[in-house]
Amino acid sequence: MSSLPPERMKWLESYCDQSISPEDFAQLEAALLESEEFRAQARTFLAMDANLHQEAETLLDLGEKWTPQPVVAKKPALLSLRILLPTAALLFLFGLFLGRFTPKSTAQIEKEIAAAVDDGVAVIRETVNSVWSEDGQLQKNSILSPGPYSLTQGSALLECFDGTQLLLSAPVTFDLISTHEVYCRSGKVRAFVPPQARGFKLKAPQFDLIDLGTEFGVEVAANGTSSVQVFDGEVELFSPDKQTDKPLHKLLGGAGLAFSETGETESINLSPEGFLSFQELHKQIDSNSRQKKKSWESWNDSVTKHPELVAHYDFEARSRTLIDQGPGGHHGAIVSANWSPGRFSGKSALEFNSPADRVRLEIPGEFQAMTFSAWVRIDSHTDRNQSILLTDSYKVGYPHWQVSPEGNLRLGVRLPSPEWD
Repeated sequence: MSSLPPERMKWLESYCDQSISPEDFAQLEAALLESEEFRAQARTFLAMDANLHQEAETLLDLGEKWTPQPVVAKKPALLSLRILLPTAALLFLFGLFLGRFTPKSTAQIEKEIAAAVDDGVAVIRETVNSVWSEDGQLQKNSILSPGPYSLTQGSALLECFDGTQLLLSAPVTFDLISTHEVYCRSGKVRAFVPPQARGFKLKAPQFDLIDLGTEFGVEVAANGTSSVQVFDGEVELFSPDKQTDKPLHKLLGGAGLAFSETGETESINLSPEGFLSFQELHKQIDSNSRQKKKSWESWNDSVTKHPELVAHYDFEARSRTLIDQGPGGHHGAIVSANWSPGRFSGKSALEFNSPADRVRLEIPGEFQAMTFSAWVRIDSHTDRNQSILLTDSYKVGYPHWQVSPEGNLRLGVRLPSPEWD
């Protein structure tokens, strides 16, 4: 897979961090429709972002329950560092945003990711306290293949690859059939269909709905009844048994139709408040972010007070000096790297785009054992190791902490001999 042009990389990055402008989104959409290669690159990028979000959520949920357990070497690990690397990572360091080196995956990683996302038809754009019944935890930016899905708790926003947006509020069970077709088995779905996705189909047990450019809501109740509410635009309703090619009903904005268990219909008044809206979803997201920030602040404070702390960088003070919150005051000098939004709203991080980006640290001392911890987001793999922590040289007792081309963490300490005493 060839490298992404900078402009397209920018579109995908801003899409993932929710800062993309309407103009850039329109260009992104046009480029995806035009280029099969770019669609494959975008699926790979989104899949990697989704996996990293899942790991980050897992680590964040550990909270104060996590206690570092040092690995004790039988020889003293001498650490006298002038660190030269494209990251800054020491004891209890987290909040780091590592990445955007040349997006060149190894053949093995390309094959694994391509196998997972090649048949994707939609992506989870947002989630709030969502729980899915499927094997494996679905997360924000997860690519969804055709098949059945069930949201048992929380809320979610799905974006089909034709541009249709689906707002889901649990409980809801549905089948993804293709990029422009969904079957709702039960629950509530609110759909926003842009002009370029005209003809989108949302099927239900009692009708097949074809959109003509609109916003509508569909509810399928557990007792077998269902309803359609058209908030804007126009839809056509067809018989699910395909007995005729002509629509049974045509609904314009402001109209609603309810189906009884036996298939009888009656007009109903609109109740948009009964369906999840973008405004309500964003309120839920903001509230969830505040809760995460509060939880992180409590954990961050406990880390700062840890009696064995050597250095702690929380990436909160935005300046050209990386502040050490630990007792030693081992502040770092930021070189070239830029500040960026972190892993949740209100959190800061450092972004590393080029080999020149780095943070220089000097932490003198000798340590019998050390624990390293970092939060790192990697946007792409390369065919070389990517550095988290390196020293200017690799003398006895000096550590090197890297990510391998396969995505594995590698931590090494130079020993005086290949054997332990």
